[in-house]
Amino acid sequence: MINSLFYILLLTSLSSQPLSNEKAVIIERNKFLTAMLSLAEKSKHYFLVDIREKKLFLMNRGIVLREWSADQVRFTGDPIPVQPFSLVSKNIQLADLRLNVNVDDESVNNTSTNNSSDNKTSENKKDDKYELEALEIDDMPTNYQLFLDGGISINVRAQSEAFGSTIKHIAHSLMWYTYYPILAIWSSFKKNTFTVIDISFKDKKEAQALFWAFTEETECILLFPESGDREAFQF
Repeated sequence: MINSLFYILLLTSLSSQPLSNEKAVIIERNKFLTAMLSLAEKSKHYFLVDIREKKLFLMNRGIVLREWSADQVRFTGDPIPVQPFSLVSKNIQLADLRLNVNVDDESVNNTSTNNSSDNKTSENKKDDKYELEALEIDDMPTNYQLFLDGGISINVRAQSEAFGSTIKHIAHSLMWYTYYPILAIWSSFKKNTFTVIDISFKDKKEAQALFWAFTEETECILLFPESGDREAFQF
C-alpha cells in the first residue's frame, strides 16, 4: 500500500513538472513582452542587451536599427529583473570631447611672417585656440562607463595590442577580480544593489558607435544568463 502510494505521488510529480516549467516560461515571456512594449510605444530609441548571447540591439518601435556583437560580455554582482532601465550618466561627456586646437603650431608658423610673429600679444595667443563644435563617431572614446539607474554600471572597452592598452587591461583585470568582489560584498552588507557589466570589442569603432548611440536617458532592457528559459525572450 505504501509502495503504491509512493508511485502515485512520483507519477503526479513528474506529470506536473512540464506544466510548471511551461507556466514559468509563459510568465517570463509576458514580463519580457510587456517591458518591450512599454519601450516600443515611445518615440525614442532603446536598447536590448543580451548578455548571454553577447549582443546589443538598438531598436525603435520594435524594429532593430543596429546590432552589436561583442567579443566578451561578463557581469558581476546582482542579477536584475527584466524591466527597462535608463541611462543616468556617462563618465565621459560630449563636452569633454571638444578639442581645443592650437593654430599656433609649426604649420602656422611656416606660413606666417616674422613681423606677424613678433607683433603677437598675449590676447592674440588666447585667440589662437578655438573649439571644434562638430563631433563625429571617430571622436568618440573607446573606453568608458555607462551608469544606469538601479545601481547598474556598464564598462565598455576596445581591445588593443598597444603597450599602454595592455597595462590598462591588467589594471582593469585587477579591479574586476579584487575591487569589484569587495564592493559587491559591501553593497550586500548595506543592502544596496550592485551590478557591473563588462563589454569589450576588438573593433574600436564598435565601441565608439555604441557611445554615440547611448544618448542621455536612453532606456534599455538587460537579459542576464540567469533570467530564465531562452524561449521566453525571443523577439
